[in-house]
Amino acid sequence: MTNAPRCHFNMPAAARPHRNLFPLLWPAFFLPLFLAAAVPLPLPGQAQQPTAEGEWVANLAAGRLLIAVVKGGMVIASVENPVEPGTRPPQIIPLAGNRVGVLLGAVDWSYLSPKTQIARLGTELPRLRMRRSGGEGRPRLQPGGPVVGSEAEQVGLGLLERLRDVATHIHGQLDLGPDDPIVELVLAGYDEENGGEVWLLKYTVTQEQERGDYWETRVMRPSYHCLWPPEKGQPHNLVEVRYPAADSDPSLADLLHQGDSRLVRIRESDRALAKVADQLVGGESQKANFTDTEQFLRATLGAIAPENAKQAIATISGKEGFAWVLEPPSEKPPRPPGAPSLQKP
Repeated sequence: MTNAPRCHFNMPAAARPHRNLFPLLWPAFFLPLFLAAAVPLPLPGQAQQPTAEGEWVANLAAGRLLIAVVKGGMVIASVENPVEPGTRPPQIIPLAGNRVGVLLGAVDWSYLSPKTQIARLGTELPRLRMRRSGGEGRPRLQPGGPVVGSEAEQVGLGLLERLRDVATHIHGQLDLGPDDPIVELVLAGYDEENGGEVWLLKYTVTQEQERGDYWETRVMRPSYHCLWPPEKGQPHNLVEVRYPAADSDPSLADLLHQGDSRLVRIRESDRALAKVADQLVGGESQKANFTDTEQFLRATLGAIAPENAKQAIATISGKEGFAWVLEPPSEKPPRPPGAPSLQKP
């Protein structure tokens, strides 16, 4: 793997990434979507049906995502942060080639009465591509990023179009700040020739009050953040993404540096796992053994995960491609009517 950074792009000033401040840690982190005179958007292949006024809700993929880019591949692990009943771990979705997408945030959108599934982003993501050529404000990736490269543009803008379709029907005020992403998408890929590449895309919304309690909602173009490879001369660290970002629990890297007792027991149990831990702490993940890293992250998730939290682990090998190590549990149906809502007064 070359040390030269590959995931860079040119972006107009108006579309440059912003810091995610995420000042809100919702006491019951359940996205409120109260809509006035809304018509649900059908899934592909379904007929559109008129509905009365009512409440739409979104189930969240919340928790931490860990990606270790190591010798011969990458290991991707997610664990749920059960901030609210009905949450799930960040959704790992295989894409074409040696690539995956991981969704965090509002992933499943439903209309409560009558019960109607509006969007299931995890199911739809492999089919989402930009349907038209980009215009002003579209990020221009520089040549030399063949692992994810144009996938970040095509999938990222395809997801934007889908989110805008749904947001067209959101006419209640959302309890979201301007820097609070409603959805985050991680795109990761690996091949033997080019090594690994990881992007983070963040989608925020803006709202304008038209009349009374009627609001127009628009999803903004995503900000693009390169998480891997590191700049030349920088350490090769474990990649970690968490949603919501205001989660105050220490990162896995912090736990390793602090000598957390749960991780010390794992390190002391096996010499190979201890070596992986030392390489992750020392910023040398690219030297870590592929199989040993997989075993280390699996043991680590079991140690640090909240009680009964759902988990998922997958790998991308330069030789074998994508494979599940621990498949995510089957999804539960959307929340029933009467579930608590954070509709803004």
